[in-house]
Amino acid sequence: MKKCLLAILMVVALLSTAAMAATTATVPVNIHLTGGTLAIGVDEGNRLVFNDANLADVLASPTTFIAHSTEVPTFWVQDYTGDNMGWHVTMTCTNLTNAQAKVLDVTYAHAGTELLTEYNGQAAVANQGPMKVAASTRANVPTSGSALSVVKANTGYGNGKYHFDFVNADDDFQVPIGKNQAYAGDYTGTLTVTLTAGPGGTGSWSGHIE
Repeated sequence: MKKCLLAILMVVALLSTAAMAATTATVPVNIHLTGGTLAIGVDEGNRLVFNDANLADVLASPTTFIAHSTEVPTFWVQDYTGDNMGWHVTMTCTNLTNAQAKVLDVTYAHAGTELLTEYNGQAAVANQGPMKVAASTRANVPTSGSALSVVKANTGYGNGKYHFDFVNADDDFQVPIGKNQAYAGDYTGTLTVTLTAGPGGTGSWSGHIE
């Protein structure tokens, strides 16, 4: 009798275990995240304008006369590539010329680029970016040779869209005008800001200077 009862209990236990055994099925899940472009553009305005210079002041100045910027455009950078390669922005300029082909040989003194606002992007991270590259003291924007690096984002940072100003809020661009360059006329030139990354591509904006 005991053997029969034990056998019955074992059968019940086995049936209970079989009843609780789980089976699984899998369902594939897919999502496609479309990347965008790496681009740079003007945020507000498209000119870098300097105050009018009077030849009498240029010639009377005991040192080199300095023209100060009165209108400075801001620019934006966007990285929607999804490459996480990071990027950097550089700046170059041309000399200023007038209709009589007279030239102001200049390098635009520049105080560094400041991050103004960000939207649709990663937060700026110290020492990773987006961050300014130019020194806190004035750096010259070259007319030839290596461009001046102004803003960068390291690998894994700078994904989104960011707005930048060319200078700090309490500073400006400056153009020195020497006495031997004292020819009257309207002078114009070009400031070029170039965005460069890896597989994401490159882009640039050229702004008019007066």
